[in-house]
Amino acid sequence: SLHDAVPIFAVTPGSKFGLYTLMQLFCDQGDEVIIPAPYWVSYVTQAKLAKAEVKICQPNENYKVSIENLREILSEKSRLFILNSPNNPSGAIYSHAELKELYLELKKFPRLLVICDDIYNQLIFSNENRAPSLLDICDEDFRKRIILVHGVSKSYAMTGWRMGWIAAEAECIQKVTAFISQTLTCIPGCIGSGPEVALVQRRP
Repeated sequence: SLHDAVPIFAVTPGSKFGLYTLMQLFCDQGDEVIIPAPYWVSYVTQAKLAKAEVKICQPNENYKVSIENLREILSEKSRLFILNSPNNPSGAIYSHAELKELYLELKKFPRLLVICDDIYNQLIFSNENRAPSLLDICDEDFRKRIILVHGVSKSYAMTGWRMGWIAAEAECIQKVTAFISQTLTCIPGCIGSGPEVALVQRRP
């Protein structure tokens, strides 16, 4: 599975709080968060709450990242890039070829981390189990800079359960768990019962 490529998980109260946690942990004042348009409204607000500067990357005619526009806004101040595929609100899905082109640009900036908001990645009209991912095409060094955010709200129609997770390298997850332990303490154990059944009985 896709998550086998990333070694460690942290459970969060929904993927939304996972995104908020990452913004708080990795952004300082003056850092830039690159958000491709069109985008989910909470990305901008969460970045501003972390005192980061928001840079919107305008799309091409297919509502995906324009590489030319991306080149114009990437800089040494770029700290986070948010990739949402399938995209909310457009529904656009990046192909492996498009992800490869994107990866080759992002890897030029070693300080840049990539948040893959994968909350919709199983909602696709194909025989595949999920949408294509940057993890499918990147090298080992870049893999360490990718942070996956997911949850049960969309793929398993369990919005009200508020169960999400972050998958990343050990150093990132240690920071995430420390932040959560000092803000929310933990997820109530009973909430995990429903998502556990959904994940165990998921389609092959």
